[in-house]
Amino acid sequence: MKANTKQIIESGDLEAYLLGDLTEQEGEKIRKYILMYPEVKEAYDLLERQLETFTEAYKKTPPKDLQSRIENQIQRIQQFTRFSWMALGLSLLVFLGSAYYVIQENNKLSIKQGMIDHQIEDLQLSFDNQLDEIRNQFILRNSPQTRTVTLQHQMEDQSFTLNAYLNKKERMSYIEILSLPVLPPGKCYQLWTERNGSKESVGILPDHLEERLFVSIPFKEKATAYITIEDKPGNLNPKASLALFKIPIE
Repeated sequence: MKANTKQIIESGDLEAYLLGDLTEQEGEKIRKYILMYPEVKEAYDLLERQLETFTEAYKKTPPKDLQSRIENQIQRIQQFTRFSWMALGLSLLVFLGSAYYVIQENNKLSIKQGMIDHQIEDLQLSFDNQLDEIRNQFILRNSPQTRTVTLQHQMEDQSFTLNAYLNKKERMSYIEILSLPVLPPGKCYQLWTERNGSKESVGILPDHLEERLFVSIPFKEKATAYITIEDKPGNLNPKASLALFKIPIE
């Protein structure tokens, strides 16, 4: 029975159950395991605590003035709306020809409202993407199938430190940047991959680090990720021999 509980814990099903990724039938099976086997319940409780700690550590606090900015925007729209309808009533009484002007103003208001609706949709999409990112990061950090590598490069009196998380089963790879030395003006850190002689830029890292940063790396078997120092805005043909870090993706 020990072997069975060990297999359950290392299968990744507990993480999937916690994140709601199992079917009802699969979830019912995991619930029974949690109730039946103390080892499984202990592992599940630990995952719950880790998820709570992880979410608390990386959640973003909205700006303090966000609510007041939204309320001011709503008030301006309401005032503009009232003004448009007052202009309509006055123009009907004074001169019918001014109706054209009122229609134009209402069209502008509709366009403005449409832009706001579009911004709300973009915010929702961005929020959903952030949830997916947090979910993927949690799986990588807690899955038994994840290989974690800590790398460090000393640069004068500062150190560049990162964790690499590689999971072949989930086909996901991330780096977690813990410290990032400041570069001279005109220089940048470039993250890129190479596979079978083909190079692909993943992106430019920020100039300075305010908090821990997770960066997703496209998972390609037998590829290698590198971080090099380049002239801004980056190099189309970076050299592996100058890399600060070399991260095999396997």
